[in-house]
Amino acid sequence: MRGLGSLYRARRISEQSIMIDAVWLMFSFLHSPGFVHGRPQATDAFAIGAFVAYKLVALTGFRLLRTQAEEDEQAAAAVARVLARSAE
Repeated sequence: MRGLGSLYRARRISEQSIMIDAVWLMFSFLHSPGFVHGRPQATDAFAIGAFVAYKLVALTGFRLLRTQAEEDEQAAAAVARVLARSAE
């Protein structure tokens, strides 16, 4: 919990991301095959695996989006510089 608190104070995570992660974690525990068949060890393994997979996919997707946005921003700045030079 202290780790989450320090990430929140450093503004690396938000209340919304904590809430979404909690919902995903609860969903993964309740819908894992072990929970359905009454095997708690399998429930833990499947739930944690599903949550880790969700976090990896989400982080990778956001990183790709951020990279694309930075490239678009650099291209727009280059076009603006060219237009500014041609206007002089």
